[in-house]
Amino acid sequence: MVAIALFAGFGSASAQEESADDGVELTKDMFHVWDGFTKDAQPTDEKVYMEWTVGAENPSAPGSVMLGTSTVAENIYADLSDYHYMVVYGECGTNDKGEVAMPRFMFNRTDKDGQQWTGGMIAIENKAFDNGAIVIDLKKDLVRTVPGEDPTVDDFAHLVTIKASWGGTCLISTIMLYNVLPEELGGETTGIQNVNVANDAVVATFNAAGAKVAANAKGLVIKKYQSGKVVKVMNK
Repeated sequence: MVAIALFAGFGSASAQEESADDGVELTKDMFHVWDGFTKDAQPTDEKVYMEWTVGAENPSAPGSVMLGTSTVAENIYADLSDYHYMVVYGECGTNDKGEVAMPRFMFNRTDKDGQQWTGGMIAIENKAFDNGAIVIDLKKDLVRTVPGEDPTVDDFAHLVTIKASWGGTCLISTIMLYNVLPEELGGETTGIQNVNVANDAVVATFNAAGAKVAANAKGLVIKKYQSGKVVKVMNK
């Protein structure tokens, strides 16, 4: 079991709004159709058509879109520039050679046919789940490689699409955004306490949709403690 966030309150169906230090959950409504591709772009009122399998019960098939559009539309994205880290919780399967699959993350596509090797998009394809989590540093990992130029790090973060690896199935239970990385993920001490506090019993367990579930239910769950503390954990 991996603890992933701690909140100060609990609503009727889910934890109440958190700060970026404690973690903000990425949701579908954070995606918009934008009027441009750079950090100065503004969202439009156009309706967003996209795939969203985050929190699904079954894993996504190899090569399928888990989040975003199949065409990796450059003008449909979530602007994550105000956050430092994106933490993806889930797991991927293995191929017939025993190799663990890795999700494919597409950021900052600046033209319709942009690819990593042309400098028109940033693709991260070399991060595997470690204890159920993938950490992407939005201030360091978004490296653009333009042919004939030195690699540079973009000063904005537009999440366009996440696809399952061609090498196996993948499942994403939730995606969290942080400015301070939780201690259990390698961050500095942030005031988040160990979830196993003496004499502080769990009084209820909920799934990501807010429905009450068994304490040992697999996947992302939200546990409410006797003290009123609320913690998100990943049950494996």
